[in-house]
Amino acid sequence: MTTEFSNFKFEPFMESKDSWDGYQARFTQIHKIFGLKALKDEHKVVLFLHKMGPDINNTLKTQFHPIDLESIPLSDIMHFLERQYEPKKPLLVRQGEFQGRIPQQAERAEQYLITLL
Repeated sequence: MTTEFSNFKFEPFMESKDSWDGYQARFTQIHKIFGLKALKDEHKVVLFLHKMGPDINNTLKTQFHPIDLESIPLSDIMHFLERQYEPKKPLLVRQGEFQGRIPQQAERAEQYLITLL
């Protein structure tokens, strides 16, 4: 990579301080600021893996084991992390949905129980 990355600063993701949507949006903005859109996907992956911090790195290593993280497309990594850190509904709302769930006529018991989880 070039020396233009010497000024590249990007904080690691901290779930307690940031939402995944916000973090992903900032990473996309940084692409525009530093002209990273022209970079190959594998360089973006390496840059992202370097900047995101140890927590997410460990999560990805566990999820994609034994595949080398650098060989995974950035879009696959982002999609997985989006599902991992997507905002959940408040507990009260989830409890109401759980208690109010009525099985459909053609629904098997197994499917009904899975949707309750």
